[in-house]
Amino acid sequence: MNFSQKDEDRFWKKVNKKGEDECWDWTAGLGNEGYGKFTLNGKSIGSHRCSLFLAHAAQPLNKTFGLHTCKENKKCCNPNHLYYGDNQDNSNDKKKDNTMCIGILNGNCKLTEEQVREIRQKYIPYKYSLQKLATEYNMSKQMIGFIINNKSWKHL
Repeated sequence: MNFSQKDEDRFWKKVNKKGEDECWDWTAGLGNEGYGKFTLNGKSIGSHRCSLFLAHAAQPLNKTFGLHTCKENKKCCNPNHLYYGDNQDNSNDKKKDNTMCIGILNGNCKLTEEQVREIRQKYIPYKYSLQKLATEYNMSKQMIGFIINNKSWKHL
């Protein structure tokens, strides 16, 4: 990221700074997932990532995520509440903090939990096939296979 002094000043004007240990809320626009968004050189970047970069000047090559220690506040830009992590760190945090968008909480979800249970009950090899279920539920045969084999909707 390349921040000019003007960009940095513009960024911090959109942050409600409080005490060193308190959350510093982003006061400007939010993305679909509730994280602050800042436009830098024509690109929209997470406000928490910008704060982390400004505080530490560089991002480790293998750590591509800006992660929060204050999980309940996606708008927080306090660099003391942020750290760099990789994809596995991000996934582990989501599991640990129960913030994963699984099942019907996932915005791309096309089935209900009841439908997933029905699919698993209806499937009988060579009688009630993957293809028949895929057609009935308007899903791909591969996705039906993932559901039946608990590779998708594992929490049910």
